[in-house]
Amino acid sequence: QIEQAVRRWSDALESPNSVRNVIGHLGTMLQEVVRFGLRTANPARAVRKPKSVKKKIAPFSPSELLAIIGAGADLWRGRPLALVAGTGLRIGECLALDVGDYDPATGTLSVTKTLSIKMRIGPPKSAAGTRTVYVPLACRPVVLAAIGRRVRGPLFATRTGRHTSHDGAKRAFDLIQK
Repeated sequence: QIEQAVRRWSDALESPNSVRNVIGHLGTMLQEVVRFGLRTANPARAVRKPKSVKKKIAPFSPSELLAIIGAGADLWRGRPLALVAGTGLRIGECLALDVGDYDPATGTLSVTKTLSIKMRIGPPKSAAGTRTVYVPLACRPVVLAAIGRRVRGPLFATRTGRHTSHDGAKRAFDLIQK
């Protein structure tokens, strides 16, 4: 039955990677069934997964990154995108930054946390995620504009003083793309 489902998923889903992901989730669920003693074996483990496909990425060119920095700097919600374009930070790392994480004397940011889609602050994705990042000269006005006169709080704050959400950053990126 699982093999038949995999064939249907392969027809319905565009990517073999998505099918592999679904099989993985199913396997995890069925492993709990085994753990609770309702089955003796996990049938999803015997299923052949389709070969994964490496996705080719198309990174932004330097001129495109400069355009994102410029356009992002002009939008209040676009400032995090400008910083991401200039530094390579993950969006969650950028949104989790606080005013005190920026050192204007050295032009660096201290990255020690990340903001999840559920608006929870947590540790970076990996141990190597805790680091100091140089802010290019083109991005420093963006950081200073985001800080304004504040001495603490989120670097990219909403009008109510909270961290900007992933949705807010996505809406800004949609505006920049137009």
